[in-house]
Amino acid sequence: MNIVTFSLLSIYLTHLLTGSVMAPFLPFIAEDFSNGLMVANIFMVIPFLVVIPFLFITGFLSQKFRKRKLIMLGLSIYLVSALGCALSYNSYLFIFFRALSGIGIGLVLPYASALISEYYVGVERNKILGLSGVVLYIGGALSLVLLGFLASIHWRLGFLIFLLAILPIYLLHKYLGDSNSDSYKSKFKWQYAWKFKIVVWICIVSYFFTILTVFIYFTELPFVIKYYKVGTVFDGSIAQSLFMMSAIIPNLFFSTLKKYLGNFLYVFQLSFIGTGFILIASSYYSMTLIYLGSISIGLGLGCVGNNYISILQDYTSKLNRVNALSLYTACMYLAQFISPLLLGYVKSLFHITNSSILLYSIGGAYFFVVFLIIVFIFKKLLFMGNIAGQLHK
Repeated sequence: MNIVTFSLLSIYLTHLLTGSVMAPFLPFIAEDFSNGLMVANIFMVIPFLVVIPFLFITGFLSQKFRKRKLIMLGLSIYLVSALGCALSYNSYLFIFFRALSGIGIGLVLPYASALISEYYVGVERNKILGLSGVVLYIGGALSLVLLGFLASIHWRLGFLIFLLAILPIYLLHKYLGDSNSDSYKSKFKWQYAWKFKIVVWICIVSYFFTILTVFIYFTELPFVIKYYKVGTVFDGSIAQSLFMMSAIIPNLFFSTLKKYLGNFLYVFQLSFIGTGFILIASSYYSMTLIYLGSISIGLGLGCVGNNYISILQDYTSKLNRVNALSLYTACMYLAQFISPLLLGYVKSLFHITNSSILLYSIGGAYFFVVFLIIVFIFKKLLFMGNIAGQLHK
């Protein structure tokens, strides 16, 4: 691995620091502020609300400034956000600095993926995308452990973990330079920047619904464990750790999987996710099934994002690639924001008290989608075979 690759991969160390890995802070935030419960809830969702509108101008910015510099700016905003949160004893200032991290996300994620596509192509690009997923999940798992340790001393010390952002800032500045690969000088035209091929829109919409449903795993897992009385909170943490560790495996072999499975890779991913939901829903008396279900969901979801990114990079140009990746990122965070709200509405509407019914439904829906995809692919192959036969005659 050369230093350029290492520099690009280091960006993904901080990706999960704005999401669910920050959950260990919530009880302490609720205790420290007078309106603590409200502040704790806003703390988790405010970055997602800020990042979504901001992502729509990232394509414009990428035509005015080098992506490397925009990523460095985003990582610097991470640091300012963390420092501000650690030192803020006023709830409004605390929320303001937390909101800044949303701008950081908008400057880091789309440009990081776009930069990979400008330095690498084909099989090599898929290898780097796979490694980025490995770094992301390893960084998330280590962050959970470190955050828990620091929060046990004092929760405000937990923000020190954002110092990890210094590493990619230094590497990007020292080793990427202003290379020709990081191009930016082209005339930006709004009428072309958001014109995508239909396959791009299909990828973005399907990824939104994938995250919308898979995120239910994180919100419903504690209720399943409590409802069936099969384990403790600690067992739930182990299950989520197994999810993260298993998600690393498909990313390690992403390039090979993409090479040999092609479009069928998505079928296998959905099948693993659907199996995971059904296993967890079936865990009446066994924590083992929850562990196996978490591993199955991790294996399925692990490289779903990279699979979509690979397709988006194949079907976009330099003019609109950042916009496509920004829209993809916005859908990811919008799905995470909507998922618990939609879940609460559905449970109250249908008076669902047993989470297993919901999980069975999701698992079954995944397999129904797999069936439709397989039928569509085989019908297309059969159609092409008939044409080839007629031409041969």
